[in-house]
Formats: sequence, C-alpha cells, structure tokens
Amino acid sequence: MKFDKMYAGRKATGATPADVVARLLYGVMACVLAWMPMACDSINESMDTGGNDVVLVGDTVPPFQVRLSSGEIVSDAGLRGRPAVLVFFNTACADCRRELPRLNELYLKWGDRVTFLCIGREQVADEAADFWREQGLSLPYAPEPDRRVYALFAKRTIPRIYVVDAGGCVVAAYKEAFVPDALENLIRNEKLGIRN
Repeated sequence: MKFDKMYAGRKATGATPADVVARLLYGVMACVLAWMPMACDSINESMDTGGNDVVLVGDTVPPFQVRLSSGEIVSDAGLRGRPAVLVFFNTACADCRRELPRLNELYLKWGDRVTFLCIGREQVADEAADFWREQGLSLPYAPEPDRRVYALFAKRTIPRIYVVDAGGCVVAAYKEAFVPDALENLIRNEKLGIRN
C-alpha cells in the first residue's frame, strides 16, 4: 500500500516493485563495498575488534619454522646469535609492494650482518616468485599458504616488520609503513651489536 504509493511513478516506466527492490539492493551493496577499507587490512581480514598485536616490543620472538623459497628451513632458533629483521607480507597488498623494494635496499647493504626474513601471510608461492623476479628482489622469503606463523605475531595488518636483537628480543616493530632511515639507524644502533 505505502509501497504502491511511493513508487506509483515507477509504474509509468514499466518498473515492477521487484525491479525497484532489486535496484535498491544493488545500491545498498554498492555503498557497503565502497565503505570497506581498501588498505592491506582488508586482505582476508577478520572483523576482530580486539588488539591486533600479539608480539610487542620487549617480547621474545615466539617459536616458529618456515620453508624458504629456496627450500631451506629457517626457525626462530636459527635467528639467535645475530640481529634479524622479520617482515610479514602478501604481494596482493599495495603497502607491501611499496615497502619490499625499500627493504631489499637495506638487505643488500646490511644482509651480511643482519638476517632478513620475509614471511608471506596467505601468500601464493607463484605470485611471490613473480613479484620477486619483476622487482629484482634478493630478500629471502617464505611464502606461507596460511596464517600459522603470522598468527604468532599479530592478528591483522601487513606489512609488519619486527627488528630483533641477537638474543631473540623484539627491539622495534613497524606496521603498514616504515622509514628506511629510521630502520637503518636502528640497525646501526649499538644495542644490536653491529659494527660498520
């Protein structure tokens, strides 16, 4: 009744009430899709409203093990004895695509004194390999197909970068972006025990 009065003008155009409802639903869907966040948070994220960080500065790196694209197995225990930069990424993430080449520059400069390890979060191996090849990246990476390792560190948001001292303690953490000069200054910091 009210519906018929509200859309009486539509009858002249041949639109049925079902057509009007369908258009209304399409409009609502378009609004919902436009509202969804476009950052890397939106890539396969849950709507968890709790804290996003599991590992914080001052914490010890949790036990984990990954297989690098080269086939080599790397674990948290293998990181002990020298500083490390751990990076969580996915090549579908625009922020990750921007930050990985900048991290590669630091790897080329400091990789003989600092362990760099990139761990894919729900990363398709072929897509990671293609991105590495296209960008000419040298960073060691492990394309993890799930969130098993990532979940030990965080609940959401990539890229994530953890700087770890030789004892396995997290001394800095970045998410979404980092400033290369600040990270390099941290790498040079006496606290990490790296000599120029």
